Amino acid sequence: MLDEQIQDINIEGMVTNFHPASADYELQMWVEDLLINLLGDDAPQENEPYHDEAYINDSGESFAFFDLWKEAQKAWAGLRFYQFECSMIDFNIRGETTSRCGKINLTISWEQDGEKKNMTTSFELSEWYECDCWVVKKTSLYDDLKQLNS
Repeated sequence: MLDEQIQDINIEGMVTNFHPASADYELQMWVEDLLINLLGDDAPQENEPYHDEAYINDSGESFAFFDLWKEAQKAWAGLRFYQFECSMIDFNIRGETTSRCGKINLTISWEQDGEKKNMTTSFELSEWYECDCWVVKKTSLYDDLKQLNS
């Protein structure tokens, strides 16, 4: 009977739109999406998400997603996203509904070579109102990964 009830709610042409329950979860979700894309084995291709994204670090220097991906590959070689734990420290959202900005600080933890490791990093995001998503503009992750790799 449950299968029949579930099939009954499938309405042709119906679209489901996911809205996170809270702003902090929404920011963390978009950051985790970026991390998932950093952990792929292959370099990002032209038709894939993030391939042409540009960011700035805390010093104002710009870098490309590909640079960030290379540092992630060095630091996290062979690891997959499900092996990471992201714990939010704090977040802040400012601005009006159509032009919001957010900042999230989090700790990324993982186990590598039998050793528990973690780093604290930050992301600043802008809401892209047209597609109801958040885009990372500034992050300390690039510098944090370079430091980890040195």
